[in-house]
Amino acid sequence: MKLVESEHEILNSILNNRIIQHTFYWTSYLFFFGFMWGTYDNNFEKSFLIEIINMPLKMVMVYFIIYYLLPHYLFQKKILHFFAYFALTILLTAIIRRYTDNYIIQEYFLSYGKLPIFDPNQFIYTLLKINLVLVLPMTLKITENVFSSDRKQRLLEKEKLEAELMFLKNQTHPHFLFNTLNNLYSLVLKKSDKSLNVILKLSELLRYMLYETNASRVSIQKELNSIKSYIELEKIRYGKRVDLSFNTWGNFTVDGIAPMLIIPFIENSFKHCTSGSNGEGWITIDMSILEHSFSLKIENSVPPNTQEITDAHGIGLKNVKRRLELLYEKDHELIIEESSDSYLVNLKLNLKSRR
Repeated sequence: MKLVESEHEILNSILNNRIIQHTFYWTSYLFFFGFMWGTYDNNFEKSFLIEIINMPLKMVMVYFIIYYLLPHYLFQKKILHFFAYFALTILLTAIIRRYTDNYIIQEYFLSYGKLPIFDPNQFIYTLLKINLVLVLPMTLKITENVFSSDRKQRLLEKEKLEAELMFLKNQTHPHFLFNTLNNLYSLVLKKSDKSLNVILKLSELLRYMLYETNASRVSIQKELNSIKSYIELEKIRYGKRVDLSFNTWGNFTVDGIAPMLIIPFIENSFKHCTSGSNGEGWITIDMSILEHSFSLKIENSVPPNTQEITDAHGIGLKNVKRRLELLYEKDHELIIEESSDSYLVNLKLNLKSRR
């Protein structure tokens, strides 16, 4: 197996070698036209010698155009400059070729007499022969540039998206930690015994964030465990002020999910179910997986006379919405409904296409 792979790599390196490619092109060109012109009088030796004499001029013209004019003018969007220099190059090559035809080819290889250098018919015929050698190299060079530009553009877009995702993820963690540390601080001030449990749960979450969330995907079971730790933290904070119902069903060990994607929604529900009120609130969280389809439904109460129930100016929900757009694009559906007494989040993810 390794021997086959090695042979395949060697073959690829040979086929992709630029010197070999160019040698093959010019050799093929020489044999094709040498044979074609030789069929007129069955003097193949003469036709091959003529092609060999003319080839250096053709090579200089071709390489000047594809390695200088194309990259410096056409690919730089200097269209008028390119066509002006291109026409000048073709014209100059045709003039040199006419002198070569008259004083070398006609003199030593052909029997019919010399014609004026700028004879219209001969000059046009010479221009056509010159352009034949340019068709394939120019086509390949332009095609190569188009594909290269497309690859660079896609690479830049990918790097931009990855940088944006990393920025959003790095914002999410401090935002979450800031809120949790605030909770811990308030418990310490009250000298509550619950502060020890908060530290324990927080350490579990920190371990998860430090060692697990660097991957683009984590198992849903790990994400679920981190969610449970977070909910325990919030239950310690709110106690009996929040009536929580948390339900899960399905196989959470099959698929993967982007890390720290669900917690911002849950954090938002805790934040706003008692916001601006000393009364009690309620939260219902339903999470399920069915045939690689992940569903999350979070509904929480909204205290009366609350002017702003969403995290419109915060980092959490803005970040998670943007991450969903970048990571799941058409593979997610997010519906948020607000009313005077409740706030509902419905999220659906297609995990199969991201496995």
